[in-house]
Amino acid sequence: MGRNCAEFHIIGNVARIAKLEKVTKVTVAANLRAKINNEWQDDTHFNTVNIWDKKDRDYIETEIKVGDLVRVTGRMRESSFQDSRGETNYSVDLHANDFARLAKKSEKPD
Repeated sequence: MGRNCAEFHIIGNVARIAKLEKVTKVTVAANLRAKINNEWQDDTHFNTVNIWDKKDRDYIETEIKVGDLVRVTGRMRESSFQDSRGETNYSVDLHANDFARLAKKSEKPD
């Protein structure tokens, strides 16, 4: 039987970094340009990625700043839970396999 896989690839700017005990959460703002009423507009999506690898976490802590242009790849995992009202809530978790800076904030072209 073949192996199934759900992967993601995000290129965007770091909007937030949250270092927790065992995971670092990096929010990446990725823009999709769309033409709406003959005018180009950015449709920004904020994607929070979980970084579990210790070396990647250390790299992010010492080298990555808000505004840096980064590329993140990894796997997606859907989860669900029932809240206190009995309603089912769904989420998609993004777990990074590779995290790389493409440009520092000051190097990013306008």
